[in-house]
Amino acid sequence: MQKRVRKIKHLKITVLIFGLVFAFSCNPTKKLKPNEYLLEKNIIEDKHTGLDEAEVESYIRQKPNRKILKTVQFHLWLYNTIDQSKIPAAREKRNKKYERINEKRKLKTDRKNKKIERKNEKIRLKNIEREKKGYESKPLRQPKTPKLKDPAKLTWRENVMDAGEAPVVLDSFQTKVSREQIQKYLFTKGYFNSKATDSVVKTDAKKFLFVTYKKKRAYVHYRISKSTPYHIKNITYKIPDEQLSYYVFQDTLHSLIKRGMRYDEDVLQKERERIVATQKNNGYFEFSQEYIYYRVDTNLNNHELNLILGIKNFAYKDLTNGDTILTRPHTRYYINKIYIIPDYLVGNKSGYKDSVVYNGVTFLYSDKLKFKKRDIANKVMFHEGEIFVNAAAEETYGKLTDLRAFKNVNLLFLKTPGTSDRLDCFIQLMPIMKQNFTVETEGTNTTGNLGVAGSFVYQNRNLLRGAELLELKLRGGLTAQSNFVKEEGDVNNDFFQAFNTFQFGPELNLYVPKQLFPFSVFRFNKNAAPKTVFTSSFNYQQRPEFARSLSNVSYGFQYKSGEFIRQSIVPFEFSIIKVSNLSADFQSELNNSNNLFLKNTFIDHVTTVSRYSFSYNNQTAKNANSRKYFTYLKLDAESSGNIMRGLYNLTGQPKDTAGRYYILNVPFAQFLRLAYDYRLYKNIRKSGRLVFRATGGVGKPLHNLRVLPYEKSFFGGGPNSVRAWKARTVGPGSYNSENDGNFDQIGDAQLEFNIEYRFNIYKFLNGAWFVDAGNIWLRKPDPQKPGADFKLDRFYKEFATGSGFGLRADFSFFIIRLDAAFKLYDPKYIEGNRWTFDKKPIRGTVLNFGIGYPF
Repeated sequence: MQKRVRKIKHLKITVLIFGLVFAFSCNPTKKLKPNEYLLEKNIIEDKHTGLDEAEVESYIRQKPNRKILKTVQFHLWLYNTIDQSKIPAAREKRNKKYERINEKRKLKTDRKNKKIERKNEKIRLKNIEREKKGYESKPLRQPKTPKLKDPAKLTWRENVMDAGEAPVVLDSFQTKVSREQIQKYLFTKGYFNSKATDSVVKTDAKKFLFVTYKKKRAYVHYRISKSTPYHIKNITYKIPDEQLSYYVFQDTLHSLIKRGMRYDEDVLQKERERIVATQKNNGYFEFSQEYIYYRVDTNLNNHELNLILGIKNFAYKDLTNGDTILTRPHTRYYINKIYIIPDYLVGNKSGYKDSVVYNGVTFLYSDKLKFKKRDIANKVMFHEGEIFVNAAAEETYGKLTDLRAFKNVNLLFLKTPGTSDRLDCFIQLMPIMKQNFTVETEGTNTTGNLGVAGSFVYQNRNLLRGAELLELKLRGGLTAQSNFVKEEGDVNNDFFQAFNTFQFGPELNLYVPKQLFPFSVFRFNKNAAPKTVFTSSFNYQQRPEFARSLSNVSYGFQYKSGEFIRQSIVPFEFSIIKVSNLSADFQSELNNSNNLFLKNTFIDHVTTVSRYSFSYNNQTAKNANSRKYFTYLKLDAESSGNIMRGLYNLTGQPKDTAGRYYILNVPFAQFLRLAYDYRLYKNIRKSGRLVFRATGGVGKPLHNLRVLPYEKSFFGGGPNSVRAWKARTVGPGSYNSENDGNFDQIGDAQLEFNIEYRFNIYKFLNGAWFVDAGNIWLRKPDPQKPGADFKLDRFYKEFATGSGFGLRADFSFFIIRLDAAFKLYDPKYIEGNRWTFDKKPIRGTVLNFGIGYPF
């Protein structure tokens, strides 16, 4: 009987889902005229060429209406909900109202301006008297401008239509243009026969393009017929400049054009770009793509061709002979003088008063040098007398930009007067303001707990005249958090609790743009942009149940090991955590729990950490819209207390009864910890994106402290995790955490997977559909928490799974996010009863408010 009831409930939910899909997609063709068809799909049929289907599709002019999850035509449905016949009458009625309002505002503004004019007349008379007495004249008041209603503003119906999407009606002319564009694309890929003669085109056109119709919907088929592509048989170079031809021939091993490859104009263009980049690194400062050309000879058999790659001589105007165009061999340039202007000002015509030479570089300045000559000159990667190398110039620009001490960096190369092959380089540096401070107030969302915070930030961007950044932060805030211990009369209101948590703390950071000892003994890649970081902080947190203070100092090093790779090494980080003022009820709750894990979480302890981080991110500002896929990976490895305990063992230091060593009368933590975060981003059409994330980690506490510190443990739930659960309420494992009251659930290991589809709804408003699954586990069985430990034969059955929808307001400089999530699979229930379809999951919907994307 129970199974039958459960099946009926499952059926109801399924019917509801399909009903919603049907509501958004039903009858989208109802407003089409008799001979109009809705473009439903473009189908590319290509079984022969192996070309990228997405690239072929980009040449199709007409695209079908957008679909959410490839099913729901929400934007088309929204557009069709409006009765357009009512818009003219509504606009006319509204504009008449606007006219009445504007007329009143004009009359009101005219009356104000007449008063202003009378007052100005009095001011003018008084100013005459003031000028006679030698006093300064008072300014006149400015007339007012009426704030008028704009009759061009869209009505509410037009706004809804603007948010939607008009039906894409099949246009036979656009399909023919698309066919021609695809055939041109095939030609650039070596498939010349698709456009050999008119008769072939006509014959191919019948095979190439046809349309099928079904219930006022059109399916356009673009069929690429079988044909043999042309391949390159021979490559010939035609370069009259003997010196340039020598360098080009020396580099043919790296050429992208190979004998036997299929003819591809994209490859030819990339080869053109590669040759230019290579020769600019050989001293050819004026060399550009316009000098490179290709010629193709297809008068061969077996679909082969001969390719000629030519490079023209340098062209210039002969001003002495009526602007006649002459040619000559390309010039290789050498560096003559290097000038650095560390306080460059645009439009400075007075010149610079002083100059000083350091390591072959001339500094030009007017006032005292604000930067150490060595720290700036060492960033210049080329020297006097060397051949011009464009890569060295770009590297110099990158190193100077990485200092973050200049708002603008410009390298200007000019021909040295009186020479034919020399360049003077002027490095123009515009420094940003050395000292600044900001005061900010903000709303906060810490793992689902709302609050307010304020901060004061002071920055000195050139502390020791070497572009060092000193940063002082003072931060304080109030947060509304659920009490660990419930007292009688407490009201559980998740969103509007009293602000019961106060925290305050300073933070002092120093960033030095070079490696210091011991990292100075190692050699790094020239593009590493090394940076040494010193940090120190203190944070005090006061809650109703306890007070906690965290003091931290660290010393680390950051550098780049590739275009997309960043690495960080922190050999030393020292933290001391102290817990005090435990309330009697909270202490009693801890004692009654008989949970060693919880008890050790709220004791004083010290952590001495060595940490290594690796990150890979191939998304940049340049390729954000051009790449189809982006990948992000971060790996963290931490070791704490192992060297310290080894030293204590060697020196025979005393232990307490639990076998622990102490620093400053506080036991120090000892553990190993690994964590990872992998993300894959896939762009879908113009405004859609599919994101997948896999994250997790494991920590192993060792002898000196038998549990992971609270701040190093893993947790699940909240706005950036499994969103159907509140923060720190997932798991561990299949343990029912309701038995622990309001204590945070933390563990030694974590596995989590998320998938999210993001799409645009209207202008700045975006939507998202997501599924989250994950959990945390303990490494060892705990009698107080049955099912909380990690077991290979059951962990895969314990993933807490939730789904939901979200709205995101994208204001460019920040994103406000609201996600609504509900549980699908809850591991706290017994096996066989963990799906929540029969438990009314919608009633338990969790709202998550956040700033920025969850991942």
